[in-house]
Amino acid sequence: MSRKAIEITDRYLQIPVRVKQENKVPLHFYCDGEKILELAVCVGNSDWKNGEFDYYGQLPMPAYQGERVEIEGEVPEGFLAKICCGDAFVANTEKRPAYHFTPNVGWMNDPNGLVYKDGIYHFYFQHNPVDREWENMSWGHAVSTDLLHWTYKDIAMLPEADGTIYSGCAMINEHAALGYPADAILAFYTVAGGNNVWSKGKKFVQKVAVSCDGGEILKPLEIGILPTIADYNRDPNVFWHEESKGYVMVLWIDGFDFGIFRSADLVTWEETQRITLPEGYECPNMRQLYTEDGSDSIWMIFDAAGSCYTGEFDGYTFKWSGKIQKLFHREYASESAAPYAAQLYANTPGRCILVPWLTTADTDKKYHCSAGLPRELYVRKEEDESFTVCQKPVAEYEAARECAAAENASECTLTLNGENAQLTVLAENGEDLTIAYESNGILFVGEKQYTVACDASQLRVITDDRIVEIFVEDTEYILAELSDSACGFSVEEEYEVQYWKVN
Repeated sequence: MSRKAIEITDRYLQIPVRVKQENKVPLHFYCDGEKILELAVCVGNSDWKNGEFDYYGQLPMPAYQGERVEIEGEVPEGFLAKICCGDAFVANTEKRPAYHFTPNVGWMNDPNGLVYKDGIYHFYFQHNPVDREWENMSWGHAVSTDLLHWTYKDIAMLPEADGTIYSGCAMINEHAALGYPADAILAFYTVAGGNNVWSKGKKFVQKVAVSCDGGEILKPLEIGILPTIADYNRDPNVFWHEESKGYVMVLWIDGFDFGIFRSADLVTWEETQRITLPEGYECPNMRQLYTEDGSDSIWMIFDAAGSCYTGEFDGYTFKWSGKIQKLFHREYASESAAPYAAQLYANTPGRCILVPWLTTADTDKKYHCSAGLPRELYVRKEEDESFTVCQKPVAEYEAARECAAAENASECTLTLNGENAQLTVLAENGEDLTIAYESNGILFVGEKQYTVACDASQLRVITDDRIVEIFVEDTEYILAELSDSACGFSVEEEYEVQYWKVN
């Protein structure tokens, strides 16, 4: 066992990271004999005495300023020697998408705790700061005023004694619950017990954290804990239901089963329904969706894979209509470049803003994965009185577009008129991507084939570096990834087409 003691003299404790290393081992952190953190680090098989590393994982340590922290683990002495303090945030200057969120360094997956407050969109996300692969689940944090351009913030929550920090949601504490002010941010999340040595033998529970500093630090509380329902129950979605005057939590339980819970005070929870949603799995979101003119509405629950269930909700139970709609296509979910685990923003009256996680490969980068272009959800009422959930890029994106030439455009909008059409996304390395729509509802994206809307009138293809997002009408969404950056489009002259770029 190797050990190192270090005085915390600056804002960050910096952990060296070499990407694509093996030999993952736990690294333990102590202060005054009390364990304060555990991270799994990949140290490989070298002694670390020579050679460089790829980046520093920066752990915010303001609570331990001036304290002596002891670090130990079955790691090379050379690895420990490179751990140091730093006061400045280190920006990773690698080329990346311009307006699709990517982590500065390290791994990201599910969006978490999306909440709007005082003109700022907060974007928390599942994050591993000390590797570009999944592990050490924490909540990273970034902010934006326009949903397109993001500023990185310090990690908001790191693993705790009860487990690593899994997915959840956030909201403004408008009813001053738990003894905190009405402008505080409350975050609800799963603590994944048993996922590290520190939490060995513990179960998954749902907890709440609070921020009274504008979302910078989320402090876990020891009240309002929902005990284990099933071994891996997770991903709480919590909101205030005005009509029934109570807090509602929707939770994935097991298999296709979800639970609905109620609380008057966010301290004590009561299960009011256990519902089976065929194909449903993980990351539930519940929201009342309106038509674009606001004249009608319906409730929906959707899951991590984008399966959307519309129905009625009275604050206690959800009555599913029996209809399942897919918000995005995942026929090739086992491969790279698939949308997953989307979440809705809280505190955006009159708007329903959704952001998915994109499982992009990001080969040879210090960061891994990205977020999809935020989009607005609404419903369209059909002739048979049913509702179809629709999506389109957020208004902020639409306002930022300006006309462009095909060779430097970042969007191609193609008018189909129910006819076959084809376009090619041009890549800088020449490995172009052909997208072909057939009026019988077949869409070819390279060698992949999808079943989409028949006789569609519009196809939108949006590119940002290597990300390719495809919107067919306002109901179908497909993701693709280029092996190199996009540099424009090629479309046959007989099609009606507009090209756009976003600065």
